[in-house]
Amino acid sequence: MLDLDLNANYWGVPVRWVRIMRQNEIRQAISFVRASQSESWNSNMEVQREPIYDGDAIEIALARISDENTQWQKYFVDNNIVPLDITYEQLTHDMDATVRLVMNHIDSPIDTVPAPQTKKQSDATSKEWAERFVLEHPEHAHRANVSSL
Repeated sequence: MLDLDLNANYWGVPVRWVRIMRQNEIRQAISFVRASQSESWNSNMEVQREPIYDGDAIEIALARISDENTQWQKYFVDNNIVPLDITYEQLTHDMDATVRLVMNHIDSPIDTVPAPQTKKQSDATSKEWAERFVLEHPEHAHRANVSSL
């Protein structure tokens, strides 16, 4: 659960909000499950153990994603905040343009977007897990961007 008890004015300075969401929540849940199992949260971390497919864990992660998205939406509405909404897919498809969009939103335009410090961890295993999960849990198929399974 997120602790959203912070008042939007907590920092005492103007804050510009950016919300990054994932269109394909099934892939987001799979990423979370794989990172939790392997204890490798980014590509710079060593895998501690190989992850194994767990449909129940993916379903639990999907529930968590829904809950957290709902909490953030409520926080933004309750505090009259209109964040800049971008998607993970938008960021990974065109990082340069998306980073520039974010930097302009926070009134800090930049000339050069630095190279990423990590690399994408999704692979054929993530794709296989997503396909298997949708077959086993068709009620969640709408939470996947099918073209990116």
